[in-house]
Amino acid sequence: MRVDKLQRLAPRLLLAGFVVEFTNLFSIAVTHGLLQFPTFSDNRFVSFGAHAFLAWLLFFAYSAFQFRSAEGHLRRLRVAKLVVLAVCLIGTLIYFKHGIRLSADAPHYFVQARSFLFDGDLDFDNDYQQVRAQTAIAQRYPVGAPILSLPFLVAAHWLLLAGQALGHAFDANGFGYPYETAFGLAGCFFGTLGLLRVLSTVSRFFSVGMATLSLLTLWASSFLFWYMVFEPAMPHAMSFAWTSFFLCFWLERRPFTGTQDWLLLGVLVGVAAWYAGRMEY
Repeated sequence: MRVDKLQRLAPRLLLAGFVVEFTNLFSIAVTHGLLQFPTFSDNRFVSFGAHAFLAWLLFFAYSAFQFRSAEGHLRRLRVAKLVVLAVCLIGTLIYFKHGIRLSADAPHYFVQARSFLFDGDLDFDNDYQQVRAQTAIAQRYPVGAPILSLPFLVAAHWLLLAGQALGHAFDANGFGYPYETAFGLAGCFFGTLGLLRVLSTVSRFFSVGMATLSLLTLWASSFLFWYMVFEPAMPHAMSFAWTSFFLCFWLERRPFTGTQDWLLLGVLVGVAAWYAGRMEY
């Protein structure tokens, strides 16, 4: 009886550990490595890599519990997802160390989120004084990336407030490296979810090996690689993710027979439309 109870409890504990490590990675990236537990290295990049590896191991162990009851195709798909997750974690480490925070159009998206969250308005004049942008034209840009990055900015703000309580000299005003990094990590996160979603859907029509090879090849040879690894603060990774959610849902659930399917499809299309091109006027 105790063994059965432990076997039921273990996957939940492993998944909880993965979530804790995921939070650790976010905290290391946002706070320059000052807030993490445990501290594997004084070098924040080394520590990030160690925590990323631990997070992957925890998810691998969690998946291993599912392998026993999974049939062949599902087992291979879970292995493929582990491969994609490992690639994305490596990409996030590269972003943390070498990635661009705000450049090109990214400041125009960032100021929308920052102004709404910290000022409670959509007057961007004071925000533009603190970011690197040649012109103040945020009102021309769609709201998808700013809206979906809000939870990441909130999480970064809470971490900085916690750091202040612990004696660290963080500026929790919505500007600077921590918030810009959190804004970019939102793109990494949604881009990863999009890749995993596409893998699941494509593997329904082709072998898991072919689906994985094709997905990673297209990712590495397209601009999606750049916008997930070096410049995720741009909206391209998020746009890819939500377009993928819409297309994959349509491919897997068609033909639709219930109102709920149509409503959910409409929601997915609506969110994907948040990333439509900027208005020129």
